[in-house]
Amino acid sequence: MQTETQNRTLRTIEIFKISIGLICEVWTNPNHILNWWGPTGFTTTIHKMEVKEGVEWNLTMHVPEGAYCPIRSIFKEIIALY
Repeated sequence: MQTETQNRTLRTIEIFKISIGLICEVWTNPNHILNWWGPTGFTTTIHKMEVKEGVEWNLTMHVPEGAYCPIRSIFKEIIALY
């Protein structure tokens, strides 16, 4: 089954009592994001993550039961917050 994803957007808004710089670091550095990305019990393998417009982010989420979920995202727009 093929699903149309061209016009989808993911936007998140959260309030944290830490610096904007630290938030950006843990969201854009693969060494940090793999420690918390995905549901509890899942693990993540980052294949490619370069936070630049037009560049892909490829990862695989590994389900505890042994299945896996490959994910491909493309950074369409990056807005600097600091």
